[in-house]
Amino acid sequence: MGIPILPGAALRLVQLFTADEANAWFMRLNTEIIWEQHRLRIFNRELAAPRLSCWVGDPTAIYTYSRAHFVPHPWTPGLAELRDQLSAVCAEKFNSVLCNLYRN
Repeated sequence: MGIPILPGAALRLVQLFTADEANAWFMRLNTEIIWEQHRLRIFNRELAAPRLSCWVGDPTAIYTYSRAHFVPHPWTPGLAELRDQLSAVCAEKFNSVLCNLYRN
């Protein structure tokens, strides 16, 4: 059972990994993901995003944000494995993920 947060929505926390396993996932994904610095349009100014990111997913998972059109990179082996594990736990199908790497 989840924690109600809004009508019709709930939050459920599931610990899937130990700290060592989470660190291993971070190291693996950090080397697999093609990190990019996107440019964002905010208040009529174009600025470099303060983070590195990468849109990954199925070929049809295209989206637009801040007037930028994002076509996903293909699933990396690690992200596909993690997607499948999370899909099994959540009983949901995931078609994409936005990966963010903050510099601090």
